Amino acid sequence: MAEHQQSAEVLMRQVAQLAGYSAQSFGLHGQGEAITATESNSRDQRSMVTRKKQAGYWRHGVADALHIMLQLDAAQCGTRLTPERPSVEFGDGVAESEQQTATTLDLLARGGAVSTKTKVKILHPEWDDDGVQAEVEAILAETGAAAPDPVGAFPMAS
Repeated sequence: MAEHQQSAEVLMRQVAQLAGYSAQSFGLHGQGEAITATESNSRDQRSMVTRKKQAGYWRHGVADALHIMLQLDAAQCGTRLTPERPSVEFGDGVAESEQQTATTLDLLARGGAVSTKTKVKILHPEWDDDGVQAEVEAILAETGAAAPDPVGAFPMAS
């Protein structure tokens, strides 16, 4: 049984690598050898580059298939909408965890390297500018960091 499992893992590792992916992206870990964080990041980067290429290859085909399905829906089901070819976008392959985002924001804030507005944008990328600005104003008001703008507070002497 162990021989079959080992053979299957070797084959799966070869298939992943030949397809341009890192084997660890498929949960196939090494034989217990220690690797550095740089090696791990390099392997992950290889998979992300391959994923980006694959998304580019599939984008047009998926859009074509969806357009045909919309046309069939209009013809066969009487949908009154005029079918248009959709734009297909693939999202990021791996989302950063909430803990990683929080750690990143904390380190940037402690270093004084990020504004409140940027922190809100990073934390809520789906929000529009008005939503971000409202949250920034609420945060600054709650923390007492909102200070009046001194520009124009004192008239300039002529």
